[in-house]
Amino acid sequence: MSNHLGDANKMVSDTPRTDEAYFKKGATMYDLAGEMKRMERELNAANERNEHLRDKIDGLYDLSDSIGECLQKFGKQLRRNP
Repeated sequence: MSNHLGDANKMVSDTPRTDEAYFKKGATMYDLAGEMKRMERELNAANERNEHLRDKIDGLYDLSDSIGECLQKFGKQLRRNP
């Protein structure tokens, strides 16, 4: 357990979802396994979104580089021909 919340005697777990599944009255290991599978699916989906966002960011950097190159090229031309 970690991190106090308000009341110094009240602790919050760093694994609340698995704790809830594990300590629920009448819970079985299948309940815990089911919760872990749901969390793994959520993690996989989040990782896919992160990869997609990283690809978009890379594209923006590429676009920024291209714009910078164009500005340098056309800026030099504009300075030569006022």
